[in-house]
Amino acid sequence: MKNAPVEISYSYIGYGVYFVLRTPKVVTSTTDANGVAIVPMADYRGRINIKIGKSNFGTRDDVLVRKGGIIGSGDGHQVELTPMK
Repeated sequence: MKNAPVEISYSYIGYGVYFVLRTPKVVTSTTDANGVAIVPMADYRGRINIKIGKSNFGTRDDVLVRKGGIIGSGDGHQVELTPMK
Protein backbone atom coordinates (compact mmCIF):
# COMPACT_ATOMS: atom_id res chain seq x y z
CA MET A 1 0.00 0.00 0.00
CA LYS A 2 1.53 3.30 -0.97
CA ASN A 3 1.02 6.46 1.09
CA ALA A 4 -0.74 4.49 3.84
CA PRO A 5 -0.61 5.63 7.46
CA VAL A 6 1.40 3.35 9.76
CA GLU A 7 0.99 3.17 13.53
CA ILE A 8 2.97 1.03 15.97
CA SER A 9 1.60 0.74 19.51
CA TYR A 10 2.28 -1.52 22.47
CA SER A 11 0.05 -3.05 25.11
CA TYR A 12 0.20 -5.54 27.94
CA ILE A 13 -2.58 -7.53 29.55
CA GLY A 14 -1.64 -8.50 33.10
CA TYR A 15 -4.96 -10.22 33.86
CA GLY A 16 -5.26 -8.19 37.04
CA VAL A 17 -2.04 -9.53 38.55
CA TYR A 18 0.08 -6.48 37.74
CA PHE A 19 0.15 -3.56 35.33
CA VAL A 20 2.97 -2.39 33.06
CA LEU A 21 3.10 1.40 33.29
CA ARG A 22 6.11 1.97 31.05
CA THR A 23 5.04 0.66 27.66
CA PRO A 24 6.86 2.18 24.66
CA LYS A 25 5.35 5.27 23.03
CA VAL A 26 3.20 5.08 19.89
CA VAL A 27 5.14 5.67 16.66
CA THR A 28 3.54 6.81 13.39
CA SER A 29 4.75 7.06 9.80
CA THR A 30 3.53 6.80 6.20
CA THR A 31 4.49 4.27 3.54
CA ASP A 32 6.36 5.53 0.48
CA ALA A 33 5.46 4.98 -3.21
CA ASN A 34 6.77 1.39 -2.92
CA GLY A 35 4.66 0.62 0.17
CA VAL A 36 7.68 0.73 2.49
CA ALA A 37 7.93 2.57 5.81
CA ILE A 38 11.00 2.68 8.03
CA VAL A 39 9.73 2.81 11.60
CA PRO A 40 11.74 2.26 14.80
CA MET A 41 10.20 -0.46 16.97
CA ALA A 42 10.83 -1.36 20.59
CA ASP A 43 11.96 -4.82 21.59
CA TYR A 44 8.90 -5.39 23.79
CA ARG A 45 7.64 -8.61 25.40
CA GLY A 46 3.99 -7.52 25.52
CA ARG A 47 1.72 -7.15 22.51
CA ILE A 48 3.01 -5.19 19.51
CA ASN A 49 0.17 -3.72 17.45
CA ILE A 50 0.82 -2.63 13.86
CA LYS A 51 -1.83 -0.75 11.90
CA ILE A 52 -1.25 -0.01 8.20
CA GLY A 53 -4.14 1.74 6.54
CA LYS A 54 -7.20 -0.20 7.68
CA SER A 55 -5.32 -3.49 8.25
CA ASN A 56 -4.37 -4.51 11.79
CA PHE A 57 -1.48 -6.79 12.62
CA GLY A 58 -0.43 -7.92 16.05
CA THR A 59 2.17 -10.15 17.61
CA ARG A 60 3.43 -11.18 21.02
CA ASP A 61 6.65 -12.48 19.45
CA ASP A 62 9.38 -9.97 20.29
CA VAL A 63 11.86 -12.10 18.29
CA LEU A 64 10.23 -10.79 15.09
CA VAL A 65 11.46 -7.30 15.96
CA ARG A 66 15.04 -8.53 16.48
CA LYS A 67 15.31 -11.09 13.67
CA GLY A 68 12.55 -10.16 11.22
CA GLY A 69 9.65 -12.13 9.81
CA ILE A 70 6.16 -11.89 8.36
CA ILE A 71 2.91 -11.23 10.21
CA GLY A 72 -0.50 -11.82 8.63
CA SER A 73 -3.69 -9.91 9.33
CA GLY A 74 -7.27 -11.15 9.54
CA ASP A 75 -8.11 -9.54 6.18
CA GLY A 76 -5.44 -11.44 4.23
CA HIS A 77 -2.67 -8.80 4.15
CA GLN A 78 0.89 -9.39 5.31
CA VAL A 79 3.59 -7.14 6.73
CA GLU A 80 7.29 -7.99 6.66
CA LEU A 81 9.52 -6.86 9.52
CA THR A 82 13.16 -6.37 8.58
CA PRO A 83 15.62 -5.47 11.36
CA MET A 84 17.97 -2.54 10.78
CA LYS A 85 21.66 -3.38 10.82
